Amino acid sequence: MRTLACSITVNGVSRKISLRKKAKEKKYLVVMKGEVLEYTFGKDNVLLQLAGPVLTEAGLSEHIEWMIRNYFGPEPAAQ
Repeated sequence: MRTLACSITVNGVSRKISLRKKAKEKKYLVVMKGEVLEYTFGKDNVLLQLAGPVLTEAGLSEHIEWMIRNYFGPEPAAQ
């Protein structure tokens, strides 16, 4: 399992985030404030949240999506 930890500032508030890719699975875990959010890539490489509380801050979800796409990359399309 690969892990990435960082601090993100959204709307002037700093947040510590830990991002992990589950081994042998197409799922990504985001740990923030003790809460675990689970993401996966759906059809057409759209990032979907599977579990965890809904993020109310719009800027935070875009940062998380950017981190997953840039550090772990989208899953290749099925051929």
